[in-house]
Parts: sequence; structure tokens; C-alpha cells
Amino acid sequence: MRSEAMPTEAMRADVGRAAARPAVLLIDDDDDARDACQLILEMEGYRIIVAGSAEAALDELRLRPQALCLIVLDLMMPRMNGRDFLTLKATVAALADVPVIVVSASHEPGRGLVTQDVKAVLGKPIRLVELLETVRRWAGPQGSAH
Repeated sequence: MRSEAMPTEAMRADVGRAAARPAVLLIDDDDDARDACQLILEMEGYRIIVAGSAEAALDELRLRPQALCLIVLDLMMPRMNGRDFLTLKATVAALADVPVIVVSASHEPGRGLVTQDVKAVLGKPIRLVELLETVRRWAGPQGSAH
């Protein structure tokens, strides 16, 4: 007799498709902001990889390389800030072409950030509807690659 808890072939296929779909990398040291962003994006069907710091994001990607469709990056973080991450990102082949949305509580968050990689700069507190619209624009619906 088959247990209800046993994964079915369809469930395994769904998990495999989700893992193969490019992910949004969400980097923010503010737990509340990160959790809210993760929740809204996952509710829309995006696969999210979360990191509480730029260092943690890089460590995660080194341990488990992932196909990314977008990076949502907090600008003001301790140790390695968002600007430092952007500089390093340009030197990592797997990350170099991944578009970035920057979020910041700074009064002038976009100053000097308009580059080929940074597609949008959003202020904090984050307006979740604006975040979702911006993610859809650059990552595509439900994280589909462009």
C-alpha cells in the first residue's frame, strides 16, 4: 500500500523543474525586509535564494552553483556592501551578465549605480508592488528566463 507521504513521480518532476528554473538571488541584511520580499516573490512563483549578506550569497553560490535570472541587492550592508558586491560580481563569470535590482534606504541610492548590470534602484522601505513589477520586468513572469 502506498503511503500518502511518499513523493509521487509528478511531485518529483515538479521539484526537478523548479530546481532547473533560474532563481532570483535576494541579498539583504534586514531580516524583515528580506522575509517580506521572499514571501511576495515566492507567492508569485519565483524560486528564491536568500542571503543575509553579500559574503553569504557568494558562499552559497560557490557551494551550490545556481542559474540566476536576477539579483535583488541591498546597497547598505556591513562588511561587504552592495557596491563592493557589484564590483566583485563583474569578475565572476557566472554572475557577470545577471541583471541587478538595487534596494537602499539611502537618500540618493542610485548615485553612480546606473550601469549595464543595475537595471533599477528602489528605495526602502520597499514597496512590495513596485518590487514585484520590477522583478517581473527583468526576470520575466514566474522567474522564466528572457
